[in-house]
Amino acid sequence: ADLDDVLTQFVQSEFDNLVLSDPSVRQVAQGPTLLKGRLQLLTSLLERGDHPELLEAFTTLYMSSVASLSWSVVSKWMGRFGLYMLAIVDSTQQDTFKAIFRVSIGVLTRLPPAELESEHMASWLTSVVAFFTSTTNPVWFGQLPWSTQLEAVALLHHLPTYPPAFLRTLAACCKAEIVSVDAKSFVLDIVSDQLHKLDRGALLSFYMSTLFAQGNELLCPQVCRLLSGLNFGSSLSSILAPTLAKQSVEDNAVALVMAFVVCLKSNAKGSGGEKQRTPDVLKTHLVASFVKVLVTPQLEAAYSTLVYEGMRYCNGVFLDVATQLVAETNLAGLLQLLRESSLRKVVASYHAELVDVIAGIPTTHADDKRLLVNELKLVVLQEFLDIKVEMRHLTLGQAELDVPENKQPSPQPERAISRLHDSIVPYSDEVVVDNGLPY
Repeated sequence: ADLDDVLTQFVQSEFDNLVLSDPSVRQVAQGPTLLKGRLQLLTSLLERGDHPELLEAFTTLYMSSVASLSWSVVSKWMGRFGLYMLAIVDSTQQDTFKAIFRVSIGVLTRLPPAELESEHMASWLTSVVAFFTSTTNPVWFGQLPWSTQLEAVALLHHLPTYPPAFLRTLAACCKAEIVSVDAKSFVLDIVSDQLHKLDRGALLSFYMSTLFAQGNELLCPQVCRLLSGLNFGSSLSSILAPTLAKQSVEDNAVALVMAFVVCLKSNAKGSGGEKQRTPDVLKTHLVASFVKVLVTPQLEAAYSTLVYEGMRYCNGVFLDVATQLVAETNLAGLLQLLRESSLRKVVASYHAELVDVIAGIPTTHADDKRLLVNELKLVVLQEFLDIKVEMRHLTLGQAELDVPENKQPSPQPERAISRLHDSIVPYSDEVVVDNGLPY
């Protein structure tokens, strides 16, 4: 051990001196024979112990001598360097691992394209893939301390290529609870920047695997943003439907809702008021997921706005959810939907259909039924008044401000609504009749 320390200090000192020497002296000292001997000594020392300071010294020398070095020698060294990364037996050697990642990044950013495609770099890439594989012994990426995991992930950004099966390996990393959420998020960002190197089908599998992995709730919004950014359009629903249909609503309601909203957004046909049916390929699981969020207090408080967003992208979802709430006799949930201000236009669009849905409520819930009828009338009236006000402003424009002083102002919508409120007695015994249907 003492001899190793002496040799390490000697080699490190020699590297430091060469960095400070005259370029002509450095060029002679780095002739093929001398350089080969130094690399052999460096490799031998690294195989016998962790010497991050020695790695740093060699990297500094390399960086100061790029013009004089043979890139083929560097790529050969990288091939051995990858094997050294796999040989470290102690995952707590943070400084050593960080030095390895930084040296590798430094080399990758400067290697000529021809060397990046060499067999030695292919060998190095094989070692990197193995390092991120959970079955690798003695140490794999997930066993590193969380701060060091981020350093390892940064290396992924500089890989010259992504082997076809590597996304499956990274998906396993993103499913492993031992890997930090920050590291997983970083992996997602880096992969999304490498789209030109990846197969779209494999990329979708990677995203969906990460989305539904246990413990990845905090990553769901990020995954869904990335899915939306792929710009698959209306075909996204058909592509994802088989995978979404296999997920448990009980266990994955939030992730499902987020994924369905992305599908509905990709399928949206515009901002018009026309009615849009829920895509058949999504309907069963979509409605069940939306209802699950709305009827579960903890989920409703955090994610109901997401459900409403999905209903605005495809208003037919609103009617399907309303119908399901009545089928489950969850009338409080339906009342909540009717009272949601962001859905007022949707409610008005489906007024006739909602009348039929409410008509199907059993007479054993007569009071709730009357309340829903009155609430529906109120929402429709409010929407009607809002439309009239908008049309008036569009028609009169600035002239509306020039009304003569002796002219009586028109009744305000708020006062009309107030009078309607006064006329409604939600829990009375009076039978309300609308469209010939008793409620």
